[in-house]
Amino acid sequence: MIKSKQNYLFIFLIFFIFIITTKNHKAAEILMYADDISYDSEENIIAKGNAKIIQKNKIIISELIIYSKKTDKIFLPLDFSLKDEKNNYYYGSNGFVEKNLDYWTIEDVKILLNDGSRIVGSQIKRDKNIDIITKAVYSPCKSKIKIANFICPIWQLEGEKMLHDYDSLFLYQKHSKMRLLNLPVFYSPYLVTPSPLRKERKSGFLTPSMNLNFFDAKTSQSISFPYYFNISQDKELTLTPTVNYGGGVDASQRFNFDYNQILSGGFLNSNLTFDSTFENDNNEEWLKEASLLNNFDKKLNEKFLLEFNSALQTSKNYIQKTNPNDDLSYSSSLNTSLNIKGYNIRKIDDKLRIGVSTYQSNQNDENNKVLPTIFPFVTYNTGKNYYKKYSYNNILEFYNIFRD
Repeated sequence: MIKSKQNYLFIFLIFFIFIITTKNHKAAEILMYADDISYDSEENIIAKGNAKIIQKNKIIISELIIYSKKTDKIFLPLDFSLKDEKNNYYYGSNGFVEKNLDYWTIEDVKILLNDGSRIVGSQIKRDKNIDIITKAVYSPCKSKIKIANFICPIWQLEGEKMLHDYDSLFLYQKHSKMRLLNLPVFYSPYLVTPSPLRKERKSGFLTPSMNLNFFDAKTSQSISFPYYFNISQDKELTLTPTVNYGGGVDASQRFNFDYNQILSGGFLNSNLTFDSTFENDNNEEWLKEASLLNNFDKKLNEKFLLEFNSALQTSKNYIQKTNPNDDLSYSSSLNTSLNIKGYNIRKIDDKLRIGVSTYQSNQNDENNKVLPTIFPFVTYNTGKNYYKKYSYNNILEFYNIFRD
């Protein structure tokens, strides 16, 4: 009984604490806890039962942990878990760790990243802030569906080798394959994607695309190579060069500039698309066709808002050819308008709008001469008014229309 109490007292007070001095003579304190700690003839420290190793924010938990004084390594022969300083969890069947916990090798690894996504592989090697995973599979943990009693991720990325760089926050994959509902849908011999832990945007190439285009009974092909520019915290630009060929048309290049900016009290979006044939022989005109779409909103003060929206193209149906999924593709005309909107001017629920609008034909059977220019356009909503037991609302409207 006395011996048992002594053992429990030993476990409760300290379990085991030891100081390891690194080769550069900087002390790194590592705490080892266990139900039973012993030494063997090979100068190994053996921790059994609820064993833990703690260094700052890093924690290793297993039923058996062995520290070898000769090799200066921590061996983990049984199932274990390891938490790094970034709150990422590593689970493995066995492995070993260097004494400063910056280098390790884990077999049958399962990684739970701090954003909830997961990576599994046959082996992982950690070199400071870089993980190299063999036969890796990445998938967002929340992206799951349930079929009967089976839960599987909707999509996942598989790679022969996967390198996760915690400094640059990129995933580098060799022989990468994407599966959707467990069916292979995409392959690349080399693929670079942002780490799921990345919170900040970064400039770089986006996924290229190949398309078949059907327009006016003609079929053509195109290849796009988008590049994303992270200009600043509130500005971004996506440049998408596209090469068109086939379908009985001359080869041409299409360039799309999609610019977005967050403003104080508003936003700006500008989308410029133009086609060029400057590669053709004896061609002096580099611009073939173009379109420009703008959306601008700016709060002037607590009562007034400025809006500017425009849609322009150099030839009819150009937007329909370049962006057939846009609602503008099916409009009979394109609108450019400038509006000043007011709220709570004389009373809390009144509204004022002063604007000007012009239109451009978007279909072959439309004539620009019959399309109007409206200037000015003024509308005022008085809001609710009350007379005895009755309420009423007045809307005053004035506009002037020009045509060629």
